[in-house]
Amino acid sequence: MLSCHRLSSRVFSSVLTGFVVIALAAGFLILPPTAASQDPLSDPTYGEIVLEEGDGPQRVSVMSGGSVDVGINDEYDVPDGCSYGYVADAPDVNLGFLGFSDLYIYVEGEGDTTLLIFDGASGWVCDDDSYGDGDPIIVFPNASDTYYAIWVGSHNNESHDATLYISEIDPRTNAPSGQVPSLEILSVYAGRPVQGQLDANDVRENGRYIDYWSYNDWPGELAMVTVIGDFDTYVKVFLRENDRTQLIGEDDDSAFDANSYVPIWMPTLQDYENSIIFIGVTSADPNATGSYTLHVDQSSSRE
Repeated sequence: MLSCHRLSSRVFSSVLTGFVVIALAAGFLILPPTAASQDPLSDPTYGEIVLEEGDGPQRVSVMSGGSVDVGINDEYDVPDGCSYGYVADAPDVNLGFLGFSDLYIYVEGEGDTTLLIFDGASGWVCDDDSYGDGDPIIVFPNASDTYYAIWVGSHNNESHDATLYISEIDPRTNAPSGQVPSLEILSVYAGRPVQGQLDANDVRENGRYIDYWSYNDWPGELAMVTVIGDFDTYVKVFLRENDRTQLIGEDDDSAFDANSYVPIWMPTLQDYENSIIFIGVTSADPNATGSYTLHVDQSSSRE
């Protein structure tokens, strides 16, 4: 849950300045390109919010879209996968987050809406239709003391009424933060490779399709997870302990030819009697589809 404090521009700027100073000292804040007209620290159209871990969710009524074509505006300096949609010059909402939690930022609106967000910790992210029915959702796992400049866009050059939501609850499952979605999840076992397919029928997270597999042959040993596909694969490994799920490993290209490999030390049954491992197979690039093979091999060696 999140508590919401709407602040004056002066106070909010001070809060964000504090984030910038701390983050620069720690060496992890990514600043936007200089002299860009779409400045993530500029005055937002619909307000400035500081959220603290503990209350929420929050919503803001906005008008989607704008006059700026993200695909041809060089001042954004967004990655190729985000070069779509129309937004306004100024952010719609500037968000400062205080705490440590997963954040779900999503939109419900008329027309085909989009999200473009500058994350002070990692840069530009975007989404188009992952929430369904032409609406976007972006998930920030383990968000911690940073700021977000948020634009609610339109895929076409049109403006519509829309609502921006910010929550610790996954709206697709109504599950607390950090939980794997409640979907049909297949099983994978050590030494028995399985075939999978990413396609438009899969759930999407941050514009990428993802399949979930459960893994149970794990007590106390080293699990070596490899994904080989005909696309640029990405793998995530989660540990669910009772009602809480944490990301314990992820990888993009550690295997050959843009394939994924991650070694994970499995907890012992004594430590995690009520736990289970989930493996998420997804792609490094937005909207990628294709076939893959998931391998899990185990070793009791700790050398």
